[in-house]
Amino acid sequence: MAEHKVQNKYHARDLDPSKLPKGRKPKNQQKKVRMMLSMSIRCNTCGNYISEGTTFNSRKEDAVGENYLGEQILRFYFQMYQVLR
Repeated sequence: MAEHKVQNKYHARDLDPSKLPKGRKPKNQQKKVRMMLSMSIRCNTCGNYISEGTTFNSRKEDAVGENYLGEQILRFYFQMYQVLR
């Protein structure tokens, strides 16, 4: 099993790491995350409630230029689907 864990990778002798392109992303790029509610909430538009402990997919982004007592503020966006009973 130990031979599977080896991280040997070939690097050419003339490889210059400073010439490799760097993948820079914008600061306010949205990332997809899966999260769970820590409290019950109510939708402002339709009035439906979502109970505590519900997991859902959402988009997360940094609020650029905004902070609270030195901490970065994050924004979360999610869609609430009406459940048919």
